[in-house]
Amino acid sequence: MTTFAEILDQGWRLHQAGDLAAAEKAYRQVIAAEPASANAWCYLGIALFDTQRLPESVGAYQRAVAIQPGFAIAWNNLGNSLRHLHHNKEAIAAYDAALRHNATYVNALVNRGTALISDGQLQAGVDSVQRALALAPDDQEARKVLATAKLWLGQIDEAEREYLELVTLKPDDAERHKNLSMILLLRGDFEQGWREYSWRQKVDGFGTPSLPGPQWDGASLSGRTILLLAEQGLGDTIQFIRYAQLLKAKYDCRVIAAVQKPLLRLLRDVAGVDEWAIRGEALPAHDVWAPMLSLPPFLGQLGVADLPKAAAYLQADEKLVEKWREKLAPLGGFRIGIAWQGNPGMDTDRFRSIPLKEFLPLSKISGIKLISLQRGFGT
Repeated sequence: MTTFAEILDQGWRLHQAGDLAAAEKAYRQVIAAEPASANAWCYLGIALFDTQRLPESVGAYQRAVAIQPGFAIAWNNLGNSLRHLHHNKEAIAAYDAALRHNATYVNALVNRGTALISDGQLQAGVDSVQRALALAPDDQEARKVLATAKLWLGQIDEAEREYLELVTLKPDDAERHKNLSMILLLRGDFEQGWREYSWRQKVDGFGTPSLPGPQWDGASLSGRTILLLAEQGLGDTIQFIRYAQLLKAKYDCRVIAAVQKPLLRLLRDVAGVDEWAIRGEALPAHDVWAPMLSLPPFLGQLGVADLPKAAAYLQADEKLVEKWREKLAPLGGFRIGIAWQGNPGMDTDRFRSIPLKEFLPLSKISGIKLISLQRGFGT
């Protein structure tokens, strides 16, 4: 007769082979017969996590640790699910529980450091990762987290040295190349930085879309049509649409730009674009396509001196300008528009958003009038 342990073992083999549905079925079979099996709940949590059912995975891990409070692996996994749900404080508490039961649990120390860093507790995160490295000096995940923390702390030289070595150790790791590119671009090393940044297209979940058909490789565009595809956030599109004009000037080509729908009105008069489309909807015919953030190296943007120096490339609708001039006129004073909140789902949001209360001292200055420009999150 097959034991529950054997069923779990069979389920785990299926799991590792990529048959997550069959693995989950095996785990649930054990739970149905033996609901007090902490191992089965933990395995189920892993299957749910791997199929992106994060809230359900939290519930499964919570059942596991309720049954077996000293189950360090389940506590660590619970922390991972909570962290991916952006519940950093709860995740940190789960990692702390894992470490209470296994103080030398390297993976929990690294994960705890990652959660602390995402929560804005940079030095505490560094301390946690350094504890992990003291136990496992060659742990590459710990080194990667530490390098990222050093970048946020402004220790750019140390971060660069670490990522250069990490890329050497695992040259096919796209995320390492992408992170290194951020440091190089920050330094103004555009030539190498843009080259490394091209790896972002291979990073899972980074938000770089793709299209069928050939991606532009820098070849001549004479007589051809290129579609520029917006990627990542609205701000990235606003910044990089300026390169359409350079592209048009360098090549005798037709330029289509597929952008986020909310930006169409703002961008419609940008020079260099022959036709506009909405990203995510049906797109016009084209010969090649390119992500917008891939344009600079093909246009000779290899240093700070090469950056476009043209006058303002965005134009406000005169009718809207007049409308808002009249609407805001009664306010008087020195008017300052503010926006304070980015997408809270971004791991780095804590480093770019600002609590609204921080504007309070500014609002108390005589003659100052604050005007909210915030939309979406934070309103």
